[in-house]
Amino acid sequence: MKELDGRCKEMIRVDKAANKLPYHIIVLDRKDCELDLDRKCLSLKMQFKNFKRLYLKKLILQFQKLGTYLLQARKLFQLYLVDAYAKIESERLQFLIREQNRLRADNYQNLKDTVVVRDGDPMKVCQQVILPATYCGGPRYMFEKQQDAMAYVRKCGCPDMFITVTTNPNWKEITDHLLERQHPHDRPELLVRVFRLKLKQTMHTFKNGCVGSVDAWLYNIEFQKRGLPHAHILLWMSRDSKIHPCMIDAAVSAEIPDKNQDTELFIMVTSHMVHGPCGALNPNAPCMKDGKCSKQFPKPFVKDMEMGTDSYPKYHRKDVQSGGNCIVKKLVGQNIP
Repeated sequence: MKELDGRCKEMIRVDKAANKLPYHIIVLDRKDCELDLDRKCLSLKMQFKNFKRLYLKKLILQFQKLGTYLLQARKLFQLYLVDAYAKIESERLQFLIREQNRLRADNYQNLKDTVVVRDGDPMKVCQQVILPATYCGGPRYMFEKQQDAMAYVRKCGCPDMFITVTTNPNWKEITDHLLERQHPHDRPELLVRVFRLKLKQTMHTFKNGCVGSVDAWLYNIEFQKRGLPHAHILLWMSRDSKIHPCMIDAAVSAEIPDKNQDTELFIMVTSHMVHGPCGALNPNAPCMKDGKCSKQFPKPFVKDMEMGTDSYPKYHRKDVQSGGNCIVKKLVGQNIP
């Protein structure tokens, strides 16, 4: 960037003054719709204290001013959100660097061990920044959460249910709010908001006894490679609601439902819960490794549920001759049952 006196100045992307450089085409030369979140919001910065709340407030204001210009920027909008997140994390790290004395970082055990190993000379220790357990994503944060999870196991034993909740980009709450010629991946903020609301409702349903009395629960949110969030949920059931091996078939189904009895469930299962085809029928499938399916599909047909040697149960699956249901999937112009 060239300054008025002719000197060139290097500006990093997380710089607070770098907003208007890559995003000026969004505002369409409208002076009342600038995306500069720093020049006009000094009072807001003092009010909200940090960039996280500041961006949340300013994004709402910009949506009101810009209408749908910002939301229609597609990948540029996603880049804008990534830059905003980078600024937020940069501010948090700068705060930790400035406040190392208040965090009493010199009392951390690993720093003491380093001094002892290096003959007790603190001058030989490189300057390091201690990330406390309050920094989300840091090693101490992850270790603390892992210890909290193990405390659940120590108190309540092994979890009884493992449930996965995955985002469906075709949810009505998402598709109804997409703008013209938009796809779900163009609106990452909409995806995560809808997923968060549905996850809260799901946990509320579990805690109110949907699957029985729950003593404890725990979940972790992750993001797939496609950018869709999903949650892994662990449930510890009370003594009266625990699931025994003879009750697994009543709680878990690994079969294709009858289309005539429950059409909605049939459409959901066949659209989202059928793996493959893979194996010899499709050796180029993403799940194939060393000529075999890494997910161990296709599963064998089992007349009665069995507990496997690796602690994974073999669910009850009926073949067509025994009254099971079958569907046909298309692969490169051919139909595969």
